[in-house]
Parts: sequence; C-alpha cells; structure tokens
Amino acid sequence: MSASPSVAEREWGAALKDTSYGKQEFVQTLKLPRRIPDRPYRQLSWMKKHYTQTGNEKAWVNDHVDQITAEPEELTAKMEAFADFFSFTPTQVFKLIKRWPLIINRDYQSMAQQMQSLGFSKDDVSKLVSAEPFILKAPVEKNVQRLEELFSFDRKEVLELYRRCPSLLKIGRPDVKAKNLWLFGFEYDQIKEMVKRWPRLLTQSVDRCYRPKMHLYEKQIKGDLSDIIAFPQYFSYGLRSILMPRIDALTRVGVALPPVKQLCLLSDDVWCEAFSVPKEYLLEARLENMYKPAPAENI
Repeated sequence: MSASPSVAEREWGAALKDTSYGKQEFVQTLKLPRRIPDRPYRQLSWMKKHYTQTGNEKAWVNDHVDQITAEPEELTAKMEAFADFFSFTPTQVFKLIKRWPLIINRDYQSMAQQMQSLGFSKDDVSKLVSAEPFILKAPVEKNVQRLEELFSFDRKEVLELYRRCPSLLKIGRPDVKAKNLWLFGFEYDQIKEMVKRWPRLLTQSVDRCYRPKMHLYEKQIKGDLSDIIAFPQYFSYGLRSILMPRIDALTRVGVALPPVKQLCLLSDDVWCEAFSVPKEYLLEARLENMYKPAPAENI
C-alpha cells in the first residue's frame, strides 16, 4: 500500500491541476514529468502540445532537448530548486515553465545576483522574473546603464521604472525608440517625461504603434503634442477597437474631438453616455474600421 502524499506533494499536485496540464489523477509529487511518455517522439509531441505554439519544430527541439530527454526526477529537482530560490509557489513555477520551458536550465542564480548588485532587492528580482521570465537571458546590466545614460536618470529612478514595467528590462536599444519619437516631433526632455509617466512607452513597436497612431493624431485628431505628453498611454490603445471608431462616432454626431485621455478612457457604455453618442454608432464604426488599413504614411 502506497504512502499518503505529504503536504508538499499535495501542494505541487494541486498546482499542477490548477494550471490545467492534464486530466490524469495525481498521487505523488510533481506528476507533470511523470506524464511524459517514454518514447522520444511522444515526449516531443506532449511537450509541444503543453508548452508552445511554435511552427519551427527543429528550433523548438534544439531549445528544449534537455526537457525532452531529462529523467522525471531530474526535472522535479530542478523545478523545486527554482521554486526555493525565488520563493515561488508551485503554481507560479508551472506557469513560468509553460511560458518558457528553458527557464529552469538557465543560470538564474548568477543573473539574480547581478540584478541585486544593480540595486534590486531579492523580492524585486522574484517579482520581475515572475512577471517577465525572459529577463533571465537579457543583458540586464548593459540595459540598465543604457537607459541611465540616455535620459540622465539616476539609479533609483531607473530601478523604479523597471519595477513598474518589467518588460522594459529586455529593451537593449531604448535610443532607437527615443530617436523615432524625436522624429515625430517630441523633444528628448518630453520623451523623458513620458517615459517616467508610462515606462511601457519604450516597449512599443515603431511600425505597429508609434507610426500609425502619430499619423492618426496629426491627420484626424490634430491636437497639440502636449496632449500626448500628458497621456502617453495613448499609444497603448487599439487603432480599430478604440481610436478610429470613437473618432468616427464623434464626427458623426458633430461633437468636437476631446483630448486623447478623454477619447481613450472609459468603457464603451460610459464613454457613449459622456459624449451623447448612441452606442450603435460606435459599434457600426468599429465594424467599418475592422478591415480598414492602418494609417501608415511616413510622417
């Protein structure tokens, strides 16, 4: 008769069940690796199904060969060591592995020490990794220095930006994003102000975000750049889902376009009521804009 699972085993088992890794019943600790079939091609199929949507099978095999060939006990030990180091719960570990299976094979101890040497606390590092695991393969020290030098930030300011936006740690060339914003008419001091207000600004795509939304702003909204400086989150709102439909709906009822903050914020119902726009006008505009090409002229 097998022994009853310990509290720790039940915790890992419950985490596995919560993260929907399969429907099989579990009895012992960490059933995930034990579910991987013995034959390699079946292992690969199982891992791909649960971990990735990539279409490049060869690249995926190269990246994850350690997980495909590892013994269950080895995977178990790695996961538990990873959880202990960052004080993660089993559920957190499974979710991170699902996003990036290679994470438990990284030299995360050295990276965490490097981040702490830059001024992050151990708790900061755990939160950053939990939010954005791929920072463990980023040149964090160089990225921190580049951001400091670009905007003359002090270390305290930079660390706070990263705490607010962990994905910013992956950006190795913030100067490229800043240069594009400068080409759209913003001064560097204004860009610095926008970054402090909304650090995600430097993670946005030039072609999919900056360019079409600046074109829309100049050609249709026709406001002053100070409007965007005060609300840089403008760049995060969808062209076809929010910006273009609301502009069209306001134009249809003859209401002057408001500052971008008022244009973007609020749910559809509250927004329509605030601007006396029939909701069906907004829905019709959204459907009409669904297949329109994005504003993409060079500006």
